[in-house]
Formats: sequence, structure tokens, C-alpha cells
Amino acid sequence: MKTSVILSCFAVAASLLVGIHGNNPVAASTAVQDKLAKSDSASTNMVQAEIRNVMYHFSDKIVAHIRMLSGELEPVGGKDIPVFDDENSFNLRISNAEIAMNTASLTSAFNTYVFASPKSPLKDVKMNDCRWEIEGQRTAA
Repeated sequence: MKTSVILSCFAVAASLLVGIHGNNPVAASTAVQDKLAKSDSASTNMVQAEIRNVMYHFSDKIVAHIRMLSGELEPVGGKDIPVFDDENSFNLRISNAEIAMNTASLTSAFNTYVFASPKSPLKDVKMNDCRWEIEGQRTAA
């Protein structure tokens, strides 16, 4: 039971992190339409990516350990190839990955992105071993 809860937490974290640096749904849908309209030449510019044992810093407080990741880097923004110094020059299309986060990073990600809205009913949430503890105030919905 505990293993499935931990795996569920990692799945939520991975989904959250993809959302942090991913496109919003409107832009994603537009991007899909644009891609379908383009010729197959764009797919020839994709670069295969294999990443192993990398500590990826989304911010000073949000760090993910990428144990293993396979996918493709897709050039965007008119670029012919991905430019690693420009995070906006490519999309990472993940086909398979194993990513871990400690509870401090996961807590920061949720408080910064999920519960950051003024309308959020929860504030200052802390995660401890995949259990949520509300240390702050619960606001009216």
C-alpha cells in the first residue's frame, strides 16, 4: 500500500512538473494544429535524448532527480535545432522516464504552482512522506 501511495505521489509530481514548464492547454492545442499543418521536415529536426542521473533545478527550491529519461527534443520558435542554452527553443517529448523528488521540493512545487491562486482553499501545505499536513490557514472556497 505504501509503495503505491509513493508512486502516486511521484506521478502527481511528474505531471505537475510537466505542467510547470509545459505549454498551457490552449497553446498546446494550437501547437498540435500547427504541427499537423507543417510538413514532415520538422520531424527530421528532432534530436533523440537519453538522460541519466541528472539533478534538474526547476527553481532554487524545486529540484527533481532524473534517474532515467528517454525522449526527443523538438525544435520550436523557428529554430532548426534545439539550443541547450535557450530553454524556449525546444520541447521535450518524454517517452519513458523515472523521476524522483524529495518532499521539500514537492511541497514547494505544490505551494508555488498548485495552491498559489488567491482562490485556492489551501495555503502553506506541507508534504511529509506523501501525506499532506495543513500548517497554514484553510481559506473559504
